[in-house]
Amino acid sequence: MRMMTNKRIETMKKSLLWMLAVILTSSLLLTACYNDDIPVIDSAPTAVCTNGVFIGKQEGHVMAYKGIPYAVPPVGALRWKAPVAMADGDKVIDATEFGLSCR
Repeated sequence: MRMMTNKRIETMKKSLLWMLAVILTSSLLLTACYNDDIPVIDSAPTAVCTNGVFIGKQEGHVMAYKGIPYAVPPVGALRWKAPVAMADGDKVIDATEFGLSCR
């Protein structure tokens, strides 16, 4: 049986320490990414944003969120003005279909 040299033993120790560090870091990152505060409504995918909770739908391997408004509709006094951001809130918005199109 061959004897291991001190250099080889030190190299193995360093490799084991690196693997342990990678495993611990990965588990910490995965734990940090888990968010228990996101509501799940009828098992539909949801996205929580500052202006509401958006309910999407699974389409194959993709979670789709359609028709999300980026600004207040430009009607009345807002007509021909710069877009106005949506107000913050916690309303639930159905984002399973595209919104109305301009015709």
